[in-house]
Amino acid sequence: MELETLTCQCSLCQKKSFFMTSCPKVKTTRLVIMILQALKQLKPDVVFYSLTKDILPFVSKHMKLLANLKIFKTGKWRKSMLDALNHSSHVESGREACHNRGFYRLKESNESSNSASSVSTEAVQQNSPQPSEVPLLDTLTELQLQMINTLNVLASLPAPKEGDLNAYCFYANCINQLNYSRAFASTLC
Repeated sequence: MELETLTCQCSLCQKKSFFMTSCPKVKTTRLVIMILQALKQLKPDVVFYSLTKDILPFVSKHMKLLANLKIFKTGKWRKSMLDALNHSSHVESGREACHNRGFYRLKESNESSNSASSVSTEAVQQNSPQPSEVPLLDTLTELQLQMINTLNVLASLPAPKEGDLNAYCFYANCINQLNYSRAFASTLC
């Protein structure tokens, strides 16, 4: 299992640095969309993914990566994921097409019918979802990771001296920007 996760090149594993932080925050609806995107990348010929044969085994194989998420710290993560699959506006049930429950896929977008990356997250604002907001969270996540990496580098350096105003201002700005982006992200998520 560990070897599979290490050699996996899915879109979820490519965000490893985000998931390995101490307390990553991802809504369950966004997580199921990310999982369906990764499955689409790994199995592009499958139209609807089975909850029991595709989605849950994928999660189990990637559990080391996902273990830091709050949802997996409780015993009810399967039910939470099922609820998210059933209630996400970006996920389509295969009940009609497969004549059975437990089959899901990402809804096709207007811009490109097979592009899973165009539906990368749950609608940011419930009252006014806009296509431009979809990649916004992915960009924000990447920027936060860059800021965290910058702060980690800065933390390993000696603290700026009182007289070095430029170094102190740079350090303070980095911390302020990180706090601002966290606050902004929490309003979106």
